[in-house]
Amino acid sequence: MVRMNCIAETSTLAPHVEAQVYGKSYKESKLKSSLEITINQGILVVKARGRLVYRDEAAALFGEVLRLLPQSQQFVLDLSEVEMIDGGGLGELVILLERARFAGSAMKIANPSKFIRELLDLTNLSSVFEIYPTVEEAVQSCDCELA
Repeated sequence: MVRMNCIAETSTLAPHVEAQVYGKSYKESKLKSSLEITINQGILVVKARGRLVYRDEAAALFGEVLRLLPQSQQFVLDLSEVEMIDGGGLGELVILLERARFAGSAMKIANPSKFIRELLDLTNLSSVFEIYPTVEEAVQSCDCELA
């Protein structure tokens, strides 16, 4: 596995919120998610961490993966460390899948937590996405390499 030089942390891309606590000023990121981009056996692997929820977090994932789409015919989205996802996050995943298909790429989901897997089943999105129990199995299912 080759780790790319860039690790995109969405929290560094977002505006910060300044809070007053006991008279002291603190800056805290609005976003509670990050992305790690690696290459595993020539396949782009995007590992999402934290929350994929309506607005900033989901939009950050969507924007970063769209930027990477031209670099790979197939990519794996690792959801093993996603703690929370809502309807906005699920919608972004569906849009991302459609944009990937339109660009001639394929998206595979790997290692969703039990909660996320149940949510994908409940919403019937598990029939739309290719879902694998591990990143390795998702990567092995890919038959294309980076462009």
